[in-house]
Amino acid sequence: MKDPLRILVVDDDRLIREFFDDILIDRPCEIDTFGSGQEALDAIASTPYHLVVTDLKMPEIDGHDILRTVQEDSPDTVVIIMTGRGTIEETVDLMKEGAFDVVTKPFSIEEMRMVMEKALKHQEICSHNEELKARLATSEKLAVIGRLAAGVAHELNNPLDGVLRFVNLSIDRTPVENDVNDYLTEARTGLNRMADIVKSLLKFSRNIVIENEPRRIDEMIREALSQVQHANQRGSVEVSCDYQEDDLLAPAGMYQVFTNLIKNAFDAMADVDPGKLTIHAGRQDDVTIVEIRDNGCGIPDADAKKVFEPFYTTKEIGKGTGLGLSICARIMEKFNGSLSIDSTPGVGTALIARFQSVEHAGSNAPTQPSS
Repeated sequence: MKDPLRILVVDDDRLIREFFDDILIDRPCEIDTFGSGQEALDAIASTPYHLVVTDLKMPEIDGHDILRTVQEDSPDTVVIIMTGRGTIEETVDLMKEGAFDVVTKPFSIEEMRMVMEKALKHQEICSHNEELKARLATSEKLAVIGRLAAGVAHELNNPLDGVLRFVNLSIDRTPVENDVNDYLTEARTGLNRMADIVKSLLKFSRNIVIENEPRRIDEMIREALSQVQHANQRGSVEVSCDYQEDDLLAPAGMYQVFTNLIKNAFDAMADVDPGKLTIHAGRQDDVTIVEIRDNGCGIPDADAKKVFEPFYTTKEIGKGTGLGLSICARIMEKFNGSLSIDSTPGVGTALIARFQSVEHAGSNAPTQPSS
């Protein structure tokens, strides 16, 4: 269910403000009313509104000031102007300034409701278009990066494989007590790291093929935890799992997402003792939600907005490629789902996966993507 629409009404006439208590639009909404322009500006600065309805003539800060502020600070917000004069010239000027519509006083409840509905529909369409533009820009960028990554990975793969084979042969033929053996072992560690990066590049550049056969979420998370705990060899992480239903299902391809998110959580808690990992899975309407929360270092807002971009990482050099979350986000898109982040520096981070609920095998299962 979507959050209710937020509407702000400002007029120095108390009767006009009370008039809006009787306006019921055809969707859930919250209406805040204010008697002065300054109160309205304070509210706009702290609260995102979908629609602002303001009187034009008010003491000190008037409708022009509010319209100008909204245009500058919140361009997605739609503004309706109320005026007692309503001349054609004034209406044209206000709409040139950015007002969606101008309503002349006095007006009826039906008239204002109709104008507000049109304004909210306009706002919804504009927001959707901006979202589509952003997604298209991201897709184009990912396509370019993917082609570049594929080319680099293919060029590196064969010579890297050859060097790694020769290093392994050299280690096998060099006495353990020889210093050269230590050098070769360090070189092999670096080469394996490079090989992992190449694998990630190839995986990112390809049209990811993922399994869609439903599996129990608790089983996949148990396997992912076992794999990550074994790799990290940490016993100081307290793990708590809470499943709203015992038989919650998800496409089998979600295993890779769960594994990556849990691994990131363990990495974030490297300097925390004890680390606390909380995993919650449940359903809201027809959407399944899996939240993986840690008490690690947290991520600043500026970084949190970029974590799903390819090659962006907050980890130290050599600790991550910056492709894990990008690949997870692409997998979620395959299942018409989403991945979001909720993080506070010094407190911890939650990664939240949302996707269409799977009732049972063969029901509501996503379509197998083509390779």
